[in-house]
Amino acid sequence: MFWGGDDLKRKSIIISQLIIAVLYFSTYFLTLPFAGLILTLHHFIAAFIILGTLSIHRNFKLNWVVLASVPISMAIGSLIKPISHYMYLASILLLLITIINYFAKNIKRWHRAQLILDILIMMIMILGVTSAVFLSKFDAQALTSSQWVTLTTILVADLLTLLMILVLISSTTLSKISVGLYMVVVGMCFYVLNNLIGIYNDYMVLQIGQSIPNLFRIFAFSLFAIGSQYENKKMTLKKRLC
Repeated sequence: MFWGGDDLKRKSIIISQLIIAVLYFSTYFLTLPFAGLILTLHHFIAAFIILGTLSIHRNFKLNWVVLASVPISMAIGSLIKPISHYMYLASILLLLITIINYFAKNIKRWHRAQLILDILIMMIMILGVTSAVFLSKFDAQALTSSQWVTLTTILVADLLTLLMILVLISSTTLSKISVGLYMVVVGMCFYVLNNLIGIYNDYMVLQIGQSIPNLFRIFAFSLFAIGSQYENKKMTLKKRLC
């Protein structure tokens, strides 16, 4: 039983996420030395909130554990700089695993032929945009073999995640998507944007600073946490009605 009821807990979580976000950007723009620690704290809190709902999410418990591992990976990477690169890659792959596992568990909900058609259409659109925006903007000869591996892994994982998100949206009636799931999906979009901006920053010398990608990351992890609470409410109501 949550203190003061479920609604009070959800409001408290939303307010706490907003307060931490405001604290981070205040310290960031004031160039205070502990801005990074506040960002890391935000990631750990978001993961803790998600993991706090596992007792309710029996059928999708693995999904929520993997999703919570995304902010945990980024938080660990922020604290331990030598492995930050690996934690960043891990977070992207974990997000991809989350959405693939969701599709695997819900595959019977969609018409197979229509689903394949949607995937092909979205894949063509994404490849077209990727070619125009990314592949034509950098000098391939200037990249080392390790940079090629990193860029390819990040880009492929991001594009596959984006593909799954678009297919989910196009193949499902929006009214049938729960509020919690909708928040998580929007959060995934923000996280993919964070990654794509990171690619531009790292490989295409587009220096726009860290404020925008960090803003997207905060939005993403906050939406994961808040969305988990709304899904928690839905599952709790189902149990009470059964």
